[in-house]
Amino acid sequence: MGFNISDLNIEFINNNIEVIIDRILCCSQAMVDDKNMVENKENKITSRLCKYLNKNNENFSKLPFRFEKQQSENYNEAFDTDAGIIDIKVMGTMYLSNRNDNDYYIIECKRIDGTRTLNRKYIVEGISRFLSGQYTSYYNKNIMLGFIVKGVDIQKNTNDINEIQDKNFNNYVKEKLTLLKKTETKFWIYSSSYYLKNKPDLELRHIFYNFSSIITCDAK
Repeated sequence: MGFNISDLNIEFINNNIEVIIDRILCCSQAMVDDKNMVENKENKITSRLCKYLNKNNENFSKLPFRFEKQQSENYNEAFDTDAGIIDIKVMGTMYLSNRNDNDYYIIECKRIDGTRTLNRKYIVEGISRFLSGQYTSYYNKNIMLGFIVKGVDIQKNTNDINEIQDKNFNNYVKEKLTLLKKTETKFWIYSSSYYLKNKPDLELRHIFYNFSSIITCDAK
């Protein structure tokens, strides 16, 4: 019998996203607490985080997910090309048992330093990949993860991201980045939603996590 997303309920999907977000927050904090410095490069930070995400010990309960970095997305066999490379692919139990190749979520990672340059990349090289169909949104929910690499006023920075988004993708935006949860210095969580052509609306969760204390130098 085939597997269909219509068989799932919204509570199941929401719970999965919340579990994945909790895992990201827990592992990000573990990275910072370990005080092992990492270069100010997206791939370096992502690779380090992925190791923590898959670690199982007394601090991390075993999860029904596998986190894999740098995974190809939407491979075109005719042209032998990928539509893109996923920063972190979060594969569920149905995917791992080969019962449903679509059972995964995507975590798209981007650095945040308060500059308009990186804020623009967050939109045009991040969010837009979901809006264009370059990245899959099987469950209509995915995650953007912003690595904060230096001191930033996150609310002010998010306003800038919303402004850039409005100018470039206004026809897609259903709800701008809206604050859901924050701490004073560690992390901020936002939600946004988008209209997609001939598809259900897309929801993105945005996690901005402060890694600045373990970032070594500016990216070249």
